[in-house]
Amino acid sequence: MISIPDRFNDIGKVKLNINDINLEINWELNPAAIVSLSLTNKAIELIHEQTVNKNALVYLDVSSGYLRQRFECGTNADLINLDPLDTKNNNNLLLSAFKPNAKFEINIVNKNDKSLFRRSPSIFTSEGDLIDMFFIKEEITLGELPYRIIPPERNGVVICTVEVSSICFLNFEKVIAENSFFSHVLKLDAFRTTVNHIGTEFEHDETALEDESYSPWVIWIRDTLNIVFPVDNAPETVGRWINDSVNEFSRYYNLGSKINSGIKSYLGVE
Repeated sequence: MISIPDRFNDIGKVKLNINDINLEINWELNPAAIVSLSLTNKAIELIHEQTVNKNALVYLDVSSGYLRQRFECGTNADLINLDPLDTKNNNNLLLSAFKPNAKFEINIVNKNDKSLFRRSPSIFTSEGDLIDMFFIKEEITLGELPYRIIPPERNGVVICTVEVSSICFLNFEKVIAENSFFSHVLKLDAFRTTVNHIGTEFEHDETALEDESYSPWVIWIRDTLNIVFPVDNAPETVGRWINDSVNEFSRYYNLGSKINSGIKSYLGVE
């Protein structure tokens, strides 16, 4: 296991935009391999301006839970030819334990004092199944309330948490494990709550979609559901994005048909 140093001091709090980064992973290989990593010309220009007359290293950091891996990709002198190589094994292979829902992050670091010039939001590849973004846990304080959905927090957690009352928790585990129609209803409710929350944040702050906690959801919606980013943060635009995302999410997982079949089975209807 390769350890990644503690987060560096962030000079000027400047981040790379997720739209500035092109990352391609071949998940069909075992272990998976990094095919390419590149930055847009605009990003390269800004980085050159910020790191002029300084030595900077570009790292691609990969993580999942406690698992960490670091790739050295080049320097600020050659940003157009980034070549991610594992700092220990000198290859482009990910650790075999990494799955498509692993988190990727670019850090551009001052070689001399280890201060940070740039950091990207977390990048998630489009091959990941969003089901890994939901977490169910017991919450003893809910009482008679069956469950409560806690969406991702800005500058906090990426995962959407479903808190389940102690009264219902054991049965919740059962219906989720059995993939029952109720589990599909819960999945749709959790996704709708999350997208509504992200959309509301975006209405109040146009940089919200770049937040590390929100960008994995937005990227997955774009790459998997083919719902593009809102062109502006006007309420009407954001509302359409929310509705289109929820509708396409339901279609993608065939939730309408699954819920309908589950209800028929539960009621004994042919």
